Amino acid sequence: MSSLSQRLKELQVPGETAKFDFSHLSLSQLEETKVDFGQAHVGRTYREMWLNHQEWLLWFAGRYEKSGKESHQKILHYVQLMVERADVSGTRIPVHKGVPSSVKIEKLKAKAWPQKLAQPPNETISVWDATEMEEFEMYGDEIEAGMSVVAATEGPSPNVAQLEARMLSMENALSQILLALENIQPATEPQ
Repeated sequence: MSSLSQRLKELQVPGETAKFDFSHLSLSQLEETKVDFGQAHVGRTYREMWLNHQEWLLWFAGRYEKSGKESHQKILHYVQLMVERADVSGTRIPVHKGVPSSVKIEKLKAKAWPQKLAQPPNETISVWDATEMEEFEMYGDEIEAGMSVVAATEGPSPNVAQLEARMLSMENALSQILLALENIQPATEPQ
């Protein structure tokens, strides 16, 4: 009997990516369209992206060429039209390093720092002191009577008992392996 995942895979048919038709939009309409996805370039027009961010467009075209999102396909359609226009006119597409100085760059605001944390009071007790005090309070009578604190506690927890049993079986197995290794006779070399 085959597994559920194998049966499901046999029944599934690969879907095609959605095809969007942008032929009704002119190049000038597309140039004024604003990027409406991501974070870095949201609100910038396709024209601004074409003029100032060629490296990003190259990356985006390679990465999202098969994306099923309409907004991705729309900007890819614009890039395709611009590439075809450059091919027909025989022009090269300049790649700018960074944004030209004529483009206004919004100054990023630094993230807020957390407010100063409340300081502990001046009279603090260290964890070790507190532990010793609690131990003395818990076993004060036993310690004063000279009894061992370990004897005053209850038996080992079930988890410890299980671990002890496992360790003993491991020790037994290792001793059997060592014994078997000691009994192995070295092979004699042919003369």
